[in-house]
Amino acid sequence: MTKEFSSFHDRGMYCNEKIDPLSGHLFLLPGTKWRNLRIRLTPTFTSGKIKYMFTILQENGLLLEKFLEKKARKEEEIEIKEIFACFFTDIIMSTAFGINCNCLEYPESEFRYWGKRIVKPRPFINTIMTFASKIMEIFSIPLNDKGASRFFLNVFEETVQYRDKHNVERRDFLNLIMQLMKNGYVMSDEENETNPLKDTSSKHYYFASQKVVALIRH
Repeated sequence: MTKEFSSFHDRGMYCNEKIDPLSGHLFLLPGTKWRNLRIRLTPTFTSGKIKYMFTILQENGLLLEKFLEKKARKEEEIEIKEIFACFFTDIIMSTAFGINCNCLEYPESEFRYWGKRIVKPRPFINTIMTFASKIMEIFSIPLNDKGASRFFLNVFEETVQYRDKHNVERRDFLNLIMQLMKNGYVMSDEENETNPLKDTSSKHYYFASQKVVALIRH
């Protein structure tokens, strides 16, 4: 699979970026589109850039620790699967979108609701996608839930607009994507070391999150 990679990079899976933008990712894209996206995204996953995101992971880990400590003191039963689902939702939203949604304290939040919808099993659609993808293409059937796609695309767009307007930068994945959007490339680890962030305060981060949520709800 390494020496004859050209025979394996097409997975034969369905994706339609026009009607379902979220389906256009590395796991589904074919051929040239896959290669071009892979080349652009590879620099975002260096050990140095992942190291910069460790602080965000640590912050979410501390929130989980406090949450579990509070539950232990009350001697309450807990649903560990749901707790970790909320925990990972917080991590994904923090690193990929730069938003502090705190699903541990607010499990009924919109982020958790739409997070469930995006990963909700769709056996019939998945079967068609795998064995009869042409049917989905002919009838323009989206792979992902339309409401969930619209929600996360709005979150992304509003967050990017807010950061541009207020010159906010954080050591997260969204910042790297914004570099790709603006410059067509990602700064090297050495450049990141010599370029301090414009604003990394948790206060500004939290305010930005609430602003984005308010805009989406509006």
